Amino acid sequence: MGHACEILEFSARKSGKTIEKECMLWQLYNADLYECGPKGPRFKVKFTSKMFKNRDEAYVYLNSTFGHYDQTAVRFKEGRKTLWAVACEVHC
Repeated sequence: MGHACEILEFSARKSGKTIEKECMLWQLYNADLYECGPKGPRFKVKFTSKMFKNRDEAYVYLNSTFGHYDQTAVRFKEGRKTLWAVACEVHC
């Protein structure tokens, strides 16, 4: 048993449903459905109100969430743009 984890980025203009759908597709592509158990991967993304000044700060925080198999999303600034970063993780 192992696990795959990756941080995916999305425009802040994308809807929560669209982000969850893209994370779900990532999970299904990377999952070992037997290892995930009868309920399968956790598709729900936990959108937080956290806003980071830059990508590096957001990634440090999200890397600390790996191991819990929660799909955690935070926002960060890149210049004048605001982006979502989502920590996706699944058994593989």
